Amino acid sequence: MVRSSLIRLVAAGACAAALTACTQPGRPVAAEMDVRTLDVGTYAVDRHSYPQNAGDGGVLEAMRMSAAVVPSMAINPQLDVGLESGADTEDDSGNYLAAADKPVLDQYKLIGGFATVGADRGIPPGGTDPGPAATIVRNLVLRFPDANTAQRASSALETADFLVAPGQNTLLTLPRYPEADIHYRPGVPTIGAFLPHNEFVLAPYIQAPVADPATLLGLVQQTFDAEIPALDAFRSTPTDRIDSLRVDPDGLLARVVVGSRDDRAPDPLDFAVYAPVVLVSEAEDEPAVQAAVIDAGVDAVAQADDGRVIRARDQAAADRLIRALIAARTTGYGSAGALGSRAPGVTCLQRTSRSGTGPAYRCYVPYRRYVAEVSADDTTDIKQKTAAQYALLANSM
Repeated sequence: MVRSSLIRLVAAGACAAALTACTQPGRPVAAEMDVRTLDVGTYAVDRHSYPQNAGDGGVLEAMRMSAAVVPSMAINPQLDVGLESGADTEDDSGNYLAAADKPVLDQYKLIGGFATVGADRGIPPGGTDPGPAATIVRNLVLRFPDANTAQRASSALETADFLVAPGQNTLLTLPRYPEADIHYRPGVPTIGAFLPHNEFVLAPYIQAPVADPATLLGLVQQTFDAEIPALDAFRSTPTDRIDSLRVDPDGLLARVVVGSRDDRAPDPLDFAVYAPVVLVSEAEDEPAVQAAVIDAGVDAVAQADDGRVIRARDQAAADRLIRALIAARTTGYGSAGALGSRAPGVTCLQRTSRSGTGPAYRCYVPYRRYVAEVSADDTTDIKQKTAAQYALLANSM
């Protein structure tokens, strides 16, 4: 306590001697621009904090689980194209599970889950998925209150899935994982499985180019082999403390520029903090982005609406990360410089086809150890948004 007081006194003295070298809202620090000169449009850029009480902490635990779920490249090196990832909760469990599973999740009090999805090829132009010739693995992990509940839930989920087509489904087994429930339909190149592990249930769903049981079972085993060590290394929140989880404990969500700060609540898509696996599991080149994430020491990704802030180890690491993320985003976008943004260090990409998907512009905004990604569909908005994002990061220090 004495040492902390001394540091505060020294800092106060330094500010009195040189005001421009100390952080004050809206004022520059040494070698940084005065953000009050930036055109930020109607975006709020003052230092902010969101209410920390989520009410129901299950969705926050589902987001935390992103640190325990491996990307597809860790399951099989050929599955090097990320398709998506995200949290799953009881309220929106239809995202990754069949409708028949919903009553089971309710009965056994699902806390939350997280999934990564990857393939051995990307989505072709104009398509919605990689197609029937692709191998696709959805690696979904569900969290229940305790190990006993997870075991019963796993069996019930298998029964519910199997009974969707009982006359067509066939049970399969894996000698290495005898407790796993696995089934497929002969002639259909997909397979589903459920495996309880402590308070978790592993629930992979896999597509292969051919309906070969040996191939499908091999992918299930690879998923279990890769995922179980990651779960064992993860410290889940004790059940009686889940509702005390904080929404934005490090203030990362408060650093993301949004159109409105009002009435924000945890949401897997629009208001969430994840582990860096979310960057890898959306990448066209998972190995390249994984290497960049490790090199940059990324430890958290906050996303709100269509923007996000990534926290790296330091400023040099953040700069390297931007270059790597731009290099990895090759489909549908081309280099666009700074697009006239006055915010320092901004680098942008522009959609190369009017008929393509995604926003017209994506820009990366660096500030110290942070990398922000913003997007917009017109040049005026992207200029104001990049400026606002830089100003908000500066004002949040």
